[in-house]
Amino acid sequence: MKLSLKNMSIVLALLISINQGVLASNVLDNEKPNVTETYINESNLVEEKDANLDSSDSKSVEEDKNENKKYIVSRVEGRDRYETAINASNMLMNAEIAVIASGENFADALFGGPLASQVNGPMLLTSKDSLPNGLLEKLKELKVKTIYLLGGENSISKDIEDVLTKNGYGTIRLSGDDRFDTASKINYTAGLLRGSRVLGDTTCLFANPFKFADALTAAPLGYLMEHSGIASRFFPYDANSNNVRDMDIVVGGQDSIPKGEEKERIEGKDRFETAIKIAERYKEILENKKEIKLSRLILVNALNYPDALAAAPIATSENAVILLTNPNKLNEDVKKFILNNDIEVVTILGGESSISKEVEEEVKSIKPLSFEATK
Repeated sequence: MKLSLKNMSIVLALLISINQGVLASNVLDNEKPNVTETYINESNLVEEKDANLDSSDSKSVEEDKNENKKYIVSRVEGRDRYETAINASNMLMNAEIAVIASGENFADALFGGPLASQVNGPMLLTSKDSLPNGLLEKLKELKVKTIYLLGGENSISKDIEDVLTKNGYGTIRLSGDDRFDTASKINYTAGLLRGSRVLGDTTCLFANPFKFADALTAAPLGYLMEHSGIASRFFPYDANSNNVRDMDIVVGGQDSIPKGEEKERIEGKDRFETAIKIAERYKEILENKKEIKLSRLILVNALNYPDALAAAPIATSENAVILLTNPNKLNEDVKKFILNNDIEVVTILGGESSISKEVEEEVKSIKPLSFEATK
């Protein structure tokens, strides 16, 4: 049907009048535009709620949102520790530099975590004599140019270094006579890269290199302290040569590191509570020094290290803490930490043989009981 010019003018005037009335009504009533808010519930289903609610409904909406607070829970896993580390690197953007450590021993990878964080690169793992499937492809995907190899040829063979070189990567090996000397070279390199003082009297954060749990959860704290002017080195404690000075910070109880003149000791009654204390210290620095709210957490197996070795650079890139749990039961201190700190995102590192599906479901079921943090 064709409209005459007169009729078209009438229709246009009517539409303008209607639109003006709607706009005026919105302004007078102080209403929001038509917006849909999306929430994720514990079964990962999406619920949509209309945000166009008048002020009389706002309190009930806020109460409903808090009473039904859910957490985004994801799992990063692979067929083994090597593939888990490769898949964990997906959480990082393109990285010009990567760090590769032995997946058969944890010392170099744990104390190399701050170096990987410093270069914004992944911590990847290898066996002594052969690169794991998928590692070269991941290096190419990440657009890596340079690789730090942690440890001597007894940890990562010359054959592996040659393979990486033939594939066009520059390699820098950081190794010493033992884990302490290797850690010293790693720390020196990280310090040079961040442009801080690496020689002379500097504050150290010490952890026991033979007890993986404390060193693992302290790695992100070491990096944050280094970048906040609190400590300049994250270092393995050597009972034969280290004297803890009054400027140093210690992680773990006296069964891990004997009492010295340390200015601060971060410890709990066990590895779980020590990890919580480390996380609380991390949060304090993150929020007070960096003005970033802690909202993310990485959960790893407290009893076995392999899947957790790649955690440090992931944690620092996400401003997250690393906490520990038993493989089949979520630790109660972790539950309290999630509730008290309004954690929004939990990433489980490792497959179900490392952290069970039951633990994953426990994390998904957590919700705050009120606006106040639970005690």
